Amino acid sequence: MRFRPLLLSRLICVCLAIAIALPFISWLTWSFGLPVASLFEPEGLLWLCVGSISQSFNAYFFICVMFSSALGVWQRALSHPTIADIRRRAVIACVLTAIFMLAVASFAVFRPDSPLLSINGTLANSPFSRGFVPFFLLSVIELGALFGFIVGNIRSLDSLVDAIVHGVRKYAAWLLFFFLVSFDYSCIAYVLQDW
Repeated sequence: MRFRPLLLSRLICVCLAIAIALPFISWLTWSFGLPVASLFEPEGLLWLCVGSISQSFNAYFFICVMFSSALGVWQRALSHPTIADIRRRAVIACVLTAIFMLAVASFAVFRPDSPLLSINGTLANSPFSRGFVPFFLLSVIELGALFGFIVGNIRSLDSLVDAIVHGVRKYAAWLLFFFLVSFDYSCIAYVLQDW
């Protein structure tokens, strides 16, 4: 049980060490004449302060945050034992709501003049296909909130916000690890752009 958090903390430390050492390594290799970009040049510093952060907070990081929020909501919604009849009503309400959401999405997407389709009128490279995963995760969060409200595990808007944050708080170390890996990767890609 202790092995996983210990391994994760070691991986985070390695990623931090790479993030700290990489500007110096890029400057040293650049100063020896190798075809790499230095993160200590004016353009490299600008990229390090602006570009690296915007590339690290990419769509994948946003999806990871939404996924952990969805897990948190469902963990809170299912956390306390409830009466079987109430739980059955909550499941029926969630299934009916999911069918309604699917019908609305299908109606919105499969109309010929839908703004969710691509310029060619297809689903390939359309706003719907690009935003499917975030919208799906948002729907999972909404269904978990509905289930929690019906069974009584989520009683107010404050408890809903707490349930959403619960997942992010629980998986915060993994989110930090993902961010640091993304940051290190984007820095290495910048340094080796001329290679």
